[in-house]
Amino acid sequence: MIPRRTLANGTLLGVALLSALTLAGVLGARDTPRPAAAAPSPAPPEPNTRFATQPELQQALLKVEDLPTPYASASKATVHRVAPTTERCAGLLDPGALLREAAARVLSHPEATDQATSEIGGPAPLTQLLTTFAGDGAQQTMLELRRMGNGCRDFSTTVDGAPVRVMATVVRDDTTTYSLKLTLTGSGRTSAGYLTLGRVGQVISVLKQVGPVEAIAAIDPIKLVDLTLSRLTRGR
Repeated sequence: MIPRRTLANGTLLGVALLSALTLAGVLGARDTPRPAAAAPSPAPPEPNTRFATQPELQQALLKVEDLPTPYASASKATVHRVAPTTERCAGLLDPGALLREAAARVLSHPEATDQATSEIGGPAPLTQLLTTFAGDGAQQTMLELRRMGNGCRDFSTTVDGAPVRVMATVVRDDTTTYSLKLTLTGSGRTSAGYLTLGRVGQVISVLKQVGPVEAIAAIDPIKLVDLTLSRLTRGR
C-alpha cells in the first residue's frame, strides 16, 4: 500500500505541473506574433479616367465630316451673340461663360489646364468646348453645371440684339452626360437647340447648337458628345 503522504505529495506535484504548463501556454500565446493583416487593396481608378493636353483635345473636337450631309459644305460658323447680362441662365447659350462661372463657383483655383474649341457652321451652327481640369475639378464643375441647368428652365435673354424667351427641358441626366433641349421664342419666330455636357475623367465637353427647329432634329447631340469623348479614351 502506498503511504497517504506519498499520494498527497504526488497530487500536489501534478497540480503544480499542470499549472506551470497552463501558464506557459498562456505566455506563449501572448508572445507568439500574430500574422500582420493584409494591406487593403488600392481603390481602382475611375473608369476611363483621362487627362488630356491641348493637342489631344484639338484632335478630339467634332469635325465637319462627323456631321450629316447639310454640314459638309458649310463654311465658318455664324456665331449668335448673347448680350452680356446679369441673368446667369443666359450662360446656357454661351459655353465659355457657362463653364467659367460653374468652375468659379466650386473651385478655389478654377483655371483650366488645357482647352480647345471649335465652331461649325451649317443649318444649325455648333459650338464645342473641350476643357481639362486638374484633380477632381472636372467632376465638381460637372455637378455645378448640372445644378445650374436644373435651375434654368424658363428665362429671358438677348440674342443678336433681340430679346428671346428660352425654355429648357432635360433630355438626359446621368453620371457622365447632361443634356437640355432649348426652345427660343422672340420676334415672332421660334428656334430650337441643345446644350449637352459630357465628362470623361478630367475632361468636360460642352456642346451648344441653336438653329431652325427642323435642322435641330437632324442631329443627335448626345451621340456627338459620346463620339468626342471616345476619341480621348480609345485604345486606353
